[in-house]
Amino acid sequence: MKMGDIKKFIPIGWLGYSGGYVLYDVSSHNIFLENMDIDGEVEDKPIANSLKELINNMNVNPNIREKEENKCCL
Repeated sequence: MKMGDIKKFIPIGWLGYSGGYVLYDVSSHNIFLENMDIDGEVEDKPIANSLKELINNMNVNPNIREKEENKCCL
């Protein structure tokens, strides 16, 4: 699959560590990653079946609030 057709895929994020897009497939509502081996191509298998599933499966640091509260300001 090629991501060039804007009606097929919408970029919804960027992976800073790998420099690739997170792509939303408009027709199936699945979430894909850009293929890191071939520019402009999409991985064969989705990473999530919906945006809701992607968000629910994200790993967020549970201590992030704790760090903000303990931050010292001069």
